Amino acid sequence: MKKAREIKRGNTLLNAVDIFGNKHEKCRVTEVYRNTIAVLDVDKQTSWIVHKKSLGLEMEAPCSPSPKSIGFDLKGTQRLGIDGGINHKFEKRKARKL
Repeated sequence: MKKAREIKRGNTLLNAVDIFGNKHEKCRVTEVYRNTIAVLDVDKQTSWIVHKKSLGLEMEAPCSPSPKSIGFDLKGTQRLGIDGGINHKFEKRKARKL
């Protein structure tokens, strides 16, 4: 990926998609990390995390794809469709016996 633009604190992003798959029309950047950006939704006044990859930016420390890697499942999280903690669609699971 090529570096399209520089993101700084205070910038405004339009139509950003967070890690849960929610689309935010207008967000203000509050913090910039290596692979993600913390944003504040201007309308709802809620904080969200947005991947730089979803904005078309180059990630500073991309993880190497390996079959044994245990990490954050972005596609699985977006399928859950969590929208600010209101409508969680988690499956009910029984506790395992020790």
